[in-house]
Amino acid sequence: MDLIIFIRILLNRKKLLIIIPLLAMVFGYFLLKNQADTYKAKAVLSSGIIDETKISLDNSENITSSFTILAKFSNLVELIKSQSIIELVSYRLILNDLSSGTPLKRPSSLLSDLNPQAKQNAIRILKEKIDSIKSLNSDVKDEHGIMQLIKSMNYDYESILRKLKVEHVGSSDFISIEFEAETASLAAFVPNTICEEFLRYNKYINGIKSSYSVDFFERLAREKKKELDGLVDQLKQYKVSNKIINLYEQTKAIVSQVSNLEIIRENDNKQIPALKTALVDINSRFTDKEKGYLERELIPNSKSISRLKDLLTQLNERQISLIIPSQSIKDSIEIVRALLKTDIEKASDDLILDPNIPKKELVLRKINSEIDLQIYQQNVKSIDKERARWSLLQSRLSCFSIFAVSPHSYAPHDELVNFKMH
Repeated sequence: MDLIIFIRILLNRKKLLIIIPLLAMVFGYFLLKNQADTYKAKAVLSSGIIDETKISLDNSENITSSFTILAKFSNLVELIKSQSIIELVSYRLILNDLSSGTPLKRPSSLLSDLNPQAKQNAIRILKEKIDSIKSLNSDVKDEHGIMQLIKSMNYDYESILRKLKVEHVGSSDFISIEFEAETASLAAFVPNTICEEFLRYNKYINGIKSSYSVDFFERLAREKKKELDGLVDQLKQYKVSNKIINLYEQTKAIVSQVSNLEIIRENDNKQIPALKTALVDINSRFTDKEKGYLERELIPNSKSISRLKDLLTQLNERQISLIIPSQSIKDSIEIVRALLKTDIEKASDDLILDPNIPKKELVLRKINSEIDLQIYQQNVKSIDKERARWSLLQSRLSCFSIFAVSPHSYAPHDELVNFKMH
């Protein structure tokens, strides 16, 4: 029932329903009749940001966050829309209209009134700016005139940007560049030129960055070479002054010497407590009267024994300070020990002539123990001193041990090209 009523209402108003669409069509026709035609052109640029076909040994690219990828695409879009790129496109547009017999669109009055000489001058300046990727300077009269010419053709930055659309295509690796113009040739020219100028500008910027990087690393290499030459000079001087033939072997010998000193020091330290205990035991067997007699009667012989003892200490110190023990010093030590033993026995014989001192063996042991104790104590002090000296020398050699120089030669700087860590 309701449907029948609705149909009756439509039939009663059928004229109105036909007239209104017809009026809208007529009005739209006359409204758009004189409007200029509009053309759109699109270019697609591959960014390479998420290109899966690239071969890389670095797995970090595979785990790049989506935020980082979006930021890279945003940077790329803004760079394409930047004034540096659009200005180059403007120069290409006006250059085409100046030098070509078929302008991309109807020339402005300013362009039409331009004389041939001014055209040639403008063409020359525009080519220079495009080749050098530089902007026009409004302070220069001729360049300011070209800027006015570009604006009169609506080729300036603001005019192009109003009709330009640059965006990331979905989740793909592509950037879409779309431009709207009154002629098909202009609509196609702008996106293609933007792609060309963007690629050229990007290559130019990367070239500048690479040049800066090369200059930086070249300067750094020169500084490091200067430091290396200085270290090589120090190494040569050190080797000459210390008569080092093979630095690596010399370092090994020093390490060995330090180890030997540790062993000798440990052995000498073990003797000291035993000698002290023995002396305490021996002294306990003498009475106060006997001790006084021994100290009084040993004075004449003590100078000779003291002199030999000092000489023995000096020989031990010299032997300790050498990397390779000297046989001649070793023989001298044996001779001095024999002389010292003779003087000690003579001193003990002289003391035994006194009937109050019937303890010859104890006297001999006492003198030998006292001398041995002093020698061992002095040896430990000398070894500690030598250990400190050898350790310092070892640390200095370690600073130079990164260079391996052939033995028995002192090569100039350019020959010291091979080095290794020890």
